[in-house]
Amino acid sequence: ERKLDFVSEFYADLDYDKEGKLVIAKGKNSKYSSKLAVKRCLRAVSEKKVKTTSGTDIDVGCDIICVHSDTPNAVEIITKLKDALKK
Repeated sequence: ERKLDFVSEFYADLDYDKEGKLVIAKGKNSKYSSKLAVKRCLRAVSEKKVKTTSGTDIDVGCDIICVHSDTPNAVEIITKLKDALKK
């Protein structure tokens, strides 16, 4: 209606449930595996898929990737992801 392009955002440091909803643990504020985040992002970019918390694959959009600044190891995730995407 407003002729805006849709941009799908993939979340590197959050899990997805079997319905594709984000799993957000309030007050968690703990590190997220940078190895897992990079693996998931690379798959989201190349295959447009992610493994859910129940172990099944779902389709996801991935035009941009978000890493939350309040994830304690956000800089580590971003650095490793940047390096992996360059390869």
